[in-house]
Amino acid sequence: MKKAVCLAGLFLAFFLPAWVTAKSASKKQDAQSPISRMIAALGGKRFLGLTSFQASGRGLLAGKNPVKIHFAQQGEKLRAQIETSFWSSTEAFDGVAGWRRFGAEKPFTLSQSPLELFAENGLFRIQRIEIDSLALGHDTLIEETPCRWVKSFDSAAGELWIFLDANTFRPKELFSPAVGVTAGTADFQPVEGVWFPHRITVRRGRQNYLELDLDTVLVNPALPDSIFAFPEN
Repeated sequence: MKKAVCLAGLFLAFFLPAWVTAKSASKKQDAQSPISRMIAALGGKRFLGLTSFQASGRGLLAGKNPVKIHFAQQGEKLRAQIETSFWSSTEAFDGVAGWRRFGAEKPFTLSQSPLELFAENGLFRIQRIEIDSLALGHDTLIEETPCRWVKSFDSAAGELWIFLDANTFRPKELFSPAVGVTAGTADFQPVEGVWFPHRITVRRGRQNYLELDLDTVLVNPALPDSIFAFPEN
């Protein structure tokens, strides 16, 4: 069970903050600023117009255990399903409260859902563009790729470091100090005008914890509220 909780957190710590951004204290971004260029590189108005998405993929947990992940988000409502060869779990957050189910067991309410934190750090944070402070940097090498870094801090969601590929201005790597997770993003592909990373690598320290390849991404699907609500049985 602890593995299920940890994996859900690690996956979301990567996938959701991949869309996190910030703006200057003046609340106005120059068209050539790293933040504006990142938004443009992720799809511009189409990216900012996202209201929901679904994704699924396959990969390896701890370098050896096959894993499948299905994920859905609509605003601050989230659902993640994780399957391995020896356990499965479903976790959801309806915008107010969270719940979890292991395998066929009865679902139970979470007193504090980790999905709530990740909802605050999600793609809708970039659309609100709320920021307490912002720092920019240059000349960082990640896997021989020149990167620029953006350090943002939000009073609700905490600190996030985003390392942008200096050529494409799409996120190359993200680091969330609150959860101690580094996430690498690669193989960006357009989906209805929005660029999503289809290769995700999540690390704790130097060890790869999750290697995931997305095979399906849906943009703005119609998601019924029932998939986030506490199950009736």
